[in-house]
Amino acid sequence: MTKMRNFFILFLVISCGLINILIAQTLSDSLTKVKPEKKWIFDSQIDQRNSIIPTSAKIPSTISLPIIGYNMGWVHNERIRLGVGVYYAKSQESRAYPEKYTSAYAVIPKSSLFYRDKEVQFLIQKSVQMYYLTANFEWIFFKSKWLDLSIPVEAGLGYSSLSLTEYFSGVKVPIISPRTGKTFKGEDVFIPATLGLSAMFNLTPDVGFQAGGGYRYVLAETSASQDFNGYFYMVGIQLIPQNIIKNFKNDYKKWKGKHKKKVEKKDTSDSKIIKTN
Repeated sequence: MTKMRNFFILFLVISCGLINILIAQTLSDSLTKVKPEKKWIFDSQIDQRNSIIPTSAKIPSTISLPIIGYNMGWVHNERIRLGVGVYYAKSQESRAYPEKYTSAYAVIPKSSLFYRDKEVQFLIQKSVQMYYLTANFEWIFFKSKWLDLSIPVEAGLGYSSLSLTEYFSGVKVPIISPRTGKTFKGEDVFIPATLGLSAMFNLTPDVGFQAGGGYRYVLAETSASQDFNGYFYMVGIQLIPQNIIKNFKNDYKKWKGKHKKKVEKKDTSDSKIIKTN
C-alpha cells in the first residue's frame, strides 16, 4: 500500500513538472514568436458553370442554363472572402412543352390547340436571358493543399429577358405565374439571392475544379422567378488570372536570364577568337 502511495505521489510530481514545463514553453513561444499580419489578399476567378433548373413548377421538363461569370474579391486570413460577381446566363429550349389553355392565352390561334389529358393544351417554347451583379460573402471553413470547403452567400440585382412563343404559329405568349396567376413583363429587374456549399479541388495554383450546390431565390416575384428559384448544382473549372500572370512573369524572367547568359557566353567566345587571330 505504501509503495502504491509513493508511486502515485511520484507520478503527480512528474506530471505537474511536465505540465509546468509545457506551459512555460508555450508562454515563451507566444512572447518570442512574431505573429503574421492579417492582410486582405486580392483574389479573382473566372467562373463557368452549368445549372439545371425547373422550367415550371407544374412541368417536369428542365432547361439547361449555362452561366458564365467573373468574380473578384478579397480574402482575409484565408478564411473569409468578400467579393463582387458579374454573371450572364442564356438558354433557349430546343423542344416545346405543353401548357393548359385558358382565356389568358386568347392570342393563340385555335388551329394550334389540341386536346390532351382531358383538357385543351398548346405547345410553348422558351428563351431565357439574364444579366446580374451580386455581392458575395464566403466562409472557408476547411482549407488544405488540395481541397477547400466553403459556404457562399450571394445577393444582388439583375435584368432578365424571358420570351414565350407558341410552337406552331410563333405567336408571343403572355408570361403568367403558375403559383399566383399574375401576368409579368417579358423584360424585368430581379433581386437574386443564393446560399450554397462549395468544394474547390486545387489542381494547380492556377486552376481549380469546383463542385457545389444550394438554393437560389428571387426575393420579389418577377418573370425570372420560375427559371431562377429552386435547388441547383454547379460544376466547372475556375482559373486564377493573377497566378497565371505571376507564373508567366517568372517564366519570362527565367527565360530572359538564360538568354542573356547565352548571349554573354557567345560574345566571350567570339572575343577570344578575335584575339587569337
